[in-house]
Amino acid sequence: MRLGIIGVGDRGKALMMNLMQVENAEVVAICDNYEPNYQRALKLSEGKVNAYYDYREMMDKEELDAVLVATPLHEHAHIVIDLLNAGTHVFCEKAMARNVEDCKRMVDAQQESGKILQIGHQRLFNLVYLNALEKVQAGDIGHI
Repeated sequence: MRLGIIGVGDRGKALMMNLMQVENAEVVAICDNYEPNYQRALKLSEGKVNAYYDYREMMDKEELDAVLVATPLHEHAHIVIDLLNAGTHVFCEKAMARNVEDCKRMVDAQQESGKILQIGHQRLFNLVYLNALEKVQAGDIGHI
């Protein structure tokens, strides 16, 4: 899969580093309009990715199978909707959007496009937290 990442701050950088080690996945483009994040991600990629300051330019120039969105929350809705409308699968970090209306617009765009939209939740599938949840539900650690 050819992947792009929009927003390579702390969370986007961590996801980028993880994705760079996944077989059958290649981070080919990054985008961030904050210069320190942009430069740090470019350095981490050892210059092996195309870098953009504007996600729309990245969308126009790159052939991507999916894009990960890890921008500040107020940017999620319009970026995700643009990506879905362009026919790209999207993984968007939590929270989905700032308000219910934007969330609904994102879902509507996903349904119209037929593309995958997944909202990521940090640590949701981490075994440490899943084991703790099991213990709570089983009553192993008492009333919380």
